[in-house]
Amino acid sequence: MAVGKEYGVNFAVAGGPGGEIHSPLHESITLAALVSTWYNVAPETTLESASNADWEYIRGVVWNDDPACLLFDDYAEANHTYSTGMMWGYYFKTGEYEWGKNKSDKMQNPTGRSHYGDLQFLHCMASKFGEKPGETKRKLMKWLSVLWKLANGEEGITPDTVISKTDMSEFCPNFSLPANWGTLRYLLSGESKFEALDIPRRALGSMFHIIQDSYALGHTRRTLLNPEAKISDGKIQRGIPFLHQMMVR
Repeated sequence: MAVGKEYGVNFAVAGGPGGEIHSPLHESITLAALVSTWYNVAPETTLESASNADWEYIRGVVWNDDPACLLFDDYAEANHTYSTGMMWGYYFKTGEYEWGKNKSDKMQNPTGRSHYGDLQFLHCMASKFGEKPGETKRKLMKWLSVLWKLANGEEGITPDTVISKTDMSEFCPNFSLPANWGTLRYLLSGESKFEALDIPRRALGSMFHIIQDSYALGHTRRTLLNPEAKISDGKIQRGIPFLHQMMVR
């Protein structure tokens, strides 16, 4: 059975030269939510007119798909200049091979971990076949609790907090990337030179990505409240590993 028939389409982020590859679904949903709630974004803001400050939220929502920050060129004065996307594509395809063949260095590729490996919960997906929904939720809530505290400045969690000192340490073992000795600033922005980084905004954006993906039929199986229309807004049943999606295409 084709994924499109059983699960519907997946949400995506834009990338490549000028952001012309894929539709900016995550970015658009995030911006619409911020505008409609008057949350630090001016009315009638579009992706084309969004400021660097607005794009800090958007860079956060993109991060789950791009944890190595490869989809954008890095400049001190701007944060939303798209790269060619070639390096992202390389590590994406490499991740498929690394996790499919259980290679020893698979933990060194954040892009592969997010899409094929142990960090698939960043998309509200199971990280392996047979993972119970409760385990996926446990990991999600542990990760989200740190992002929430970072976004709101709670319990002493700041951009300079070291990953190993947080509940995220479970997901950043020794010799993996992102490295557990790095800070939350490093986690969400790498070694960016951008002068107006707003890590709390990126943290909030990353949380948006997970919530949005929980309604993507290709990511999460929910109880269908309207089976004929494929409206998937019921209770979450389970997450769907990415490799399973590929196998049923």
